[in-house]
Amino acid sequence: MRLTFCSICLLLLFDLYSNAQSNDTLFYDINWNETRPENALYFRVRPIKKGSVFEIKDYYLSGRLRKIAYSTSLEEDIFHGELKRYDKNGKLTELVNYQNGNKQGDYIQFDESGDTLTICNYKENQPYDGSVFSEKFKLAIETTYKNGYIVKKLVYAANGHSNLKMVTNLIKQDKDSVYQSKTYGNSGQLLGVGTYTEEGQIWSGLFSFVEPRNGNLNLAYFTEGRQDSSLSFYNNGKLKSKTLFQEAGRTTLYYNENGKVLDSIRYKNKIPWNGTEYEFDGDIVFRKHSYKNGVLDGPFFDTYYLHGIKRIGQYKNGKLEGKIEHEDENGNFICSGIYKNDFRQEGNFLSRTDKYLMFTFREGNLIEKRRHYSDRKQIAWLEYKDSLRLTYKQNGELLAKLIFKNNQKYTGREYSFSASHIVNQIKEYKEGHLISNKFFNKEGELNRSILYKSPKIRTETTYYPEGVKQSVIESTTDSKRIIKTVYFNKKGDTIGRLVKEGYDKHGDEYFFEHGDVYRMDRYRNDTLIYEKRYAPNERLIYEIDYFGKARFYDPWGNVLASATYKQGKPYEGTIIEYQNKTIKTITHMKEGKLHGKKITYARNPELGRRIIVKEENYKDGKREGLLKQFHRNGDTIQIIQYKNDKMDGEAKFYGPEGMVTGIYSNGVKEEGTFYEYSSGEISSIVKLKNGRPHGKWIKYNYSGDTSRIAIWENGFQKEQTNFLFGKAYKVSFKNNIKYNGVVPRYKRLLHYENGDLVREEQYANENMDNLLASIDYDRAKNIQTRSLYKTNGQKVSEIQYKAGKRNGAAMYYQGKGKIIAKGIFKDDLPVDGKFIFYSKNTFDNYIILQMEGHKMLAKAFKHGEESLSFDLTISDDLPQKDWMQNIVSFLRNVERSCDYQYDIL
Repeated sequence: MRLTFCSICLLLLFDLYSNAQSNDTLFYDINWNETRPENALYFRVRPIKKGSVFEIKDYYLSGRLRKIAYSTSLEEDIFHGELKRYDKNGKLTELVNYQNGNKQGDYIQFDESGDTLTICNYKENQPYDGSVFSEKFKLAIETTYKNGYIVKKLVYAANGHSNLKMVTNLIKQDKDSVYQSKTYGNSGQLLGVGTYTEEGQIWSGLFSFVEPRNGNLNLAYFTEGRQDSSLSFYNNGKLKSKTLFQEAGRTTLYYNENGKVLDSIRYKNKIPWNGTEYEFDGDIVFRKHSYKNGVLDGPFFDTYYLHGIKRIGQYKNGKLEGKIEHEDENGNFICSGIYKNDFRQEGNFLSRTDKYLMFTFREGNLIEKRRHYSDRKQIAWLEYKDSLRLTYKQNGELLAKLIFKNNQKYTGREYSFSASHIVNQIKEYKEGHLISNKFFNKEGELNRSILYKSPKIRTETTYYPEGVKQSVIESTTDSKRIIKTVYFNKKGDTIGRLVKEGYDKHGDEYFFEHGDVYRMDRYRNDTLIYEKRYAPNERLIYEIDYFGKARFYDPWGNVLASATYKQGKPYEGTIIEYQNKTIKTITHMKEGKLHGKKITYARNPELGRRIIVKEENYKDGKREGLLKQFHRNGDTIQIIQYKNDKMDGEAKFYGPEGMVTGIYSNGVKEEGTFYEYSSGEISSIVKLKNGRPHGKWIKYNYSGDTSRIAIWENGFQKEQTNFLFGKAYKVSFKNNIKYNGVVPRYKRLLHYENGDLVREEQYANENMDNLLASIDYDRAKNIQTRSLYKTNGQKVSEIQYKAGKRNGAAMYYQGKGKIIAKGIFKDDLPVDGKFIFYSKNTFDNYIILQMEGHKMLAKAFKHGEESLSFDLTISDDLPQKDWMQNIVSFLRNVERSCDYQYDIL
């Protein structure tokens, strides 16, 4: 029975205005996210007010001091003054100076003995003069700055086990600064020198890369921005692989640790084509595949990423064929089986995702599945297809039995195990029906169970990590779809109830995360009337009575803001909105309308805290006064005047052309220069005169580079230049219509002449490097000529279209324009001559069709070798209609025989 609205007051008498408890300690994980004490590595005690700042002390769980600093805010870290950071042994590691949340002044790092390691002076949170030390992926990095520019970078092995070293120096400083990088080998010898720009554009020379996990050295050689070759090395310094980059494709040679050539692979269009390809994990080969004409063919082995099992066998024309063996991480034989035409045929095969799960096949049919414990001797469970499943304990004792009937699970229990052999699920069946389903966490503790009382009624119970009931959910799946939920605290006391009928909710709904309540919503007659949100450890963030008071709290339990709600909407006071438990907006309300300042925040990753990105002013629900927008680095990007909720008056913008101004009138751009932004970054520059586009308009891409420049004059566009991957495409306009030039689209180029689209080109990538197809338009004759190209630019075919169908001449080419076939199409059908139909996937597979009078001959080729042949002779006595029908039937048969890989019809 639904409750009336009048009863709400009585229902809210309990637990509605719970006071936030005062918090004295906060706990944090390795990523400095707030967490429960048992998951924490650090903790912070309640800051102490000292003058105008708060003293912050963070500790390791051992109780040793980790950090002491000062913040201007109790709610978040806005450091001001000196910050000291200590290691687990109590030794000082860093001394940093802050000013209003930004690093400002000296930043000093200390080594393990307490001596000064580096000193760098910061300005506005950026290194300015001095050196900074860091470690990343087992590499030590020392970066030196001068006047805000990186002038030197030294990279070497942090553990000291290698003498490899990379030294980078600034050799030219201007708007396009140039750096020189030197790489030194294990013996201290200079391996090579390379140069590149500040933006990372490689010029020429040698560049090095050390693999993070294992420290293997890789070298790459460039000439004028183009890679010539690359080398990779074993940890002993011996050559592991050598790759040569050529116009036809790249070739890689592989070596063993004694310097002997193992194999080589040639690539075509970045695809392994002919030879044997190796993949390494450090010094270890974990994958070896042989290719022939781009298809897997020959002996291979690979290692499953998920569990390290090696698979050894053979491919034939892209399909697994013959014996496949499985070995463990130590090279010990596990099992083997026979593949036929890419299908498991006979023997035993390991799962790709579970290294202890084995499948047994006989004559192509799965007959048995079994999973072993880690010793591979004792069986965890054994399943005979559509018959019986037996589960065993590690000591061999029978644990459970599941009987199949009519290919369905019928009676008994089914156990499932994690990769570490811990039970993660138990299903129980009775007379063909699932009656219970239990789920366990990675420690093997029960966290959810479901009892099926009938096909339409079930009871689900969830549990806290401590094993105590968290909730009990009773649901029906009949036409009413009623779900009743009871929630419990860790003491076993009932804390809330929820009834859901269809989509309507009534009661209290709780949400849990890692064993803590993080959200509670209260519904009456499907209306949300009250809610709470919690941080980890059930610290209250806010509580809102949608028909009364709302309170918002800082991390220490103090009230940050409060407001009054009426009829479910904010009415009076200050409202805080959150995103991922951090403040997103602060809004002020008066009599149900926005009134006063509204502030929007975004997180600044460099500062590790939120900053203001927008300030707005409202009066009686309408924007009034200044709107200020800021970049995530704190810089102002625009100031706009509002009047009666519309932009009006002078606006100031800050960006590529410095500070510029534009005039709005009643919400419309009227005069001047306007910057437009997307996600806080400039997206375009717009210029107007007397309300019309006039001057240079610039559009920027997501990287901040110019993507388009348009020239306008009194509302008429004169020209447009688009920039894409370092290339410029220009088109002129006449009466605001594209007239002469080229316009890029996604992987396409459109060519215009005298206002008409005359050619359209399709490319393999956005660089417009490899032409794949083109369409030439003859508007006067209403004819399109469509051409196909190989990736090297050679034309392979040219076919005329009319009214959307192939009509007219077809030409086929080889090499540098040599005609190898000619034919005639009529109404989309080949009617006379010689035709070549290429596969949809590769030019190496094709069909040659020869038509002479009533005789037709079709031959299919794979990788240049004939694979199928078809012929047809049509009687001269057949009427034209039947004659054409015979042609269609013949061509359809050819298509079907070749798996519809060719567009013949």
